[in-house]
Amino acid sequence: MKKKIALGVLVFFILGGLALVQMLGPRLGMIFGKPIYIIEPEADEFGEIAFSYMDQMGIHSQEESWKKERETARKELTSVKSKEELRPLVEKYIKIAGGKHSFVMDNQGKEEVEAEFVLPETSFENGIVYVKLPGFMSTPEQGAKYANTIANAFQEENIRGAIVDLRGNTGGDMGPMVAGISPLLRDGEIMYFSSLAGDNAVTLENGINKGGGSSVEVENKEKVQGIPIGVLTDEKTASSGEATLIALLGEKRVRTFGKPTAGYASANTIFPITKEWSMVLTISKNKSREGKIFEEEPMVPDENTERSLEAAKSWIEKETRG
Repeated sequence: MKKKIALGVLVFFILGGLALVQMLGPRLGMIFGKPIYIIEPEADEFGEIAFSYMDQMGIHSQEESWKKERETARKELTSVKSKEELRPLVEKYIKIAGGKHSFVMDNQGKEEVEAEFVLPETSFENGIVYVKLPGFMSTPEQGAKYANTIANAFQEENIRGAIVDLRGNTGGDMGPMVAGISPLLRDGEIMYFSSLAGDNAVTLENGINKGGGSSVEVENKEKVQGIPIGVLTDEKTASSGEATLIALLGEKRVRTFGKPTAGYASANTIFPITKEWSMVLTISKNKSREGKIFEEEPMVPDENTERSLEAAKSWIEKETRG
């Protein structure tokens, strides 16, 4: 009798656990990196999950424009019969709740992500360290390699200037970018993410960044400060590329060269919705150390030029002459 009771209790807890996974799993996708369920939910349930994220965290979700469109979206959602029909609906409304930086993307496997990895370029000539930071979105191992490649470039002796090239940096994970240029940045709070819930600081301490993208620790923790820093930008400098620019602008003797940035100075969070695709929703705006809020307007360089690298080198020469 006792064995039957124990077996019944065990079955009860197993079934209860499965029911809990089925109910909460799809909504916990952000934590696990993919939606979890026993039986695939209906398309409208996937839709409710997607729209609940927009309602709660989209940067424009408290504005009248979203509240008005939300009612229309609710009606359109009732006619969705498949995940294929749901995706264009989410793509349409995520731009309203989250702004132009929000989008829907196909889920990628680890091998696909690793294959897209591009290593930063570095050089040292006439006392000037040059580092080119490409966009980054890959594994922790490649993130550490990315960051250390940049940070190690500042181990040279007699450095009198630095050029940080953010041209073509379309963003991704800002963690390795900020950790990489940590020799140029003062420790402490280097920028903030301003969301509906308040401000969250991105900090730097002893070669470790926290609060902005993945946390990375670089091997070279020596600071190279007080030198002139030229930063190069163009129309493809976006997202985490712009966040890295904002962190640099908090330092002294910084001047920017090139073309206005893309105007995506905000932070996204990935919300896995189905096994095939995820929402990338803008949930906060970038904020500088000085309290300036950035969002969807391009950041204009100090010197608008097609020859940004040459202009930066010339400026550093003038700053360090004599």
